[in-house]
Amino acid sequence: DLTSGASTTIHGLSQSLAVGTYTVRFRSEKATAPTRSVRIHLMDGTSAIVGSSGWQAVTASYALYAVSITTSALATRVGIEAQ
Repeated sequence: DLTSGASTTIHGLSQSLAVGTYTVRFRSEKATAPTRSVRIHLMDGTSAIVGSSGWQAVTASYALYAVSITTSALATRVGIEAQ
């Protein structure tokens, strides 16, 4: 849960991702106002960002979103940032 203020969570990927472009799908909802946005980062083993999506606004109802990310190096982690 990313629920208050700007926050980020980082998770390991079950498989590493080679350099390339990926579509990342996620589900989210905005529990309360103000407007919330989510951005996804793909990271290397040291948590350095190797690719990021743009900010995706999320709605008040539970919904599925898809963002495109192009990586510049091998990715082994994913970061989810909310604001």
